[in-house]
Amino acid sequence: DLGPLSVDTAVELADVDLAEVFKLIDIDGLAGTGKLGGTIPLRWADGRLAVAGGALATTGPGRLSLARDRLPPALAQAGEEVALAVTALADFHYDSLSLALDKDAGGHGSVRIAIRGSNPQVMDGQPFVFNINVESDFDRLTELALHSMTATQDLLRRAERSLSP
Repeated sequence: DLGPLSVDTAVELADVDLAEVFKLIDIDGLAGTGKLGGTIPLRWADGRLAVAGGALATTGPGRLSLARDRLPPALAQAGEEVALAVTALADFHYDSLSLALDKDAGGHGSVRIAIRGSNPQVMDGQPFVFNINVESDFDRLTELALHSMTATQDLLRRAERSLSP
């Protein structure tokens, strides 16, 4: 008996489509363009997956948009500074964008998004820096990531078999 299975590893990512990441994060009205790369450390123990210190960053400039009409009413009416931020994020041209990911074994997680750039239509294109924190139960994200990895492995095995003499 080897005891309970425990695995520590890291997934290295390159050229990940930002639009697909935003779909997984599931923030209504958030869309983006660009490519991300980085490392996501994973720990599998007691049948649960945790992420500690995941870091992804864009490889170049891109755009993101946050639809004002999809925001919760409390946020959409939170005052002048929030209104300016929401207006800027409606068509934001970023120079850099990074994501910091953490998820405990119980499913609670956070994504911290750091963005530098501007909206050419807001304040004559004045630069903005945003730091956005999203906290949620990310077990759905974990399931989708594991499903994607399994599907990728299956495709690679099929391709390998088709290339074998």
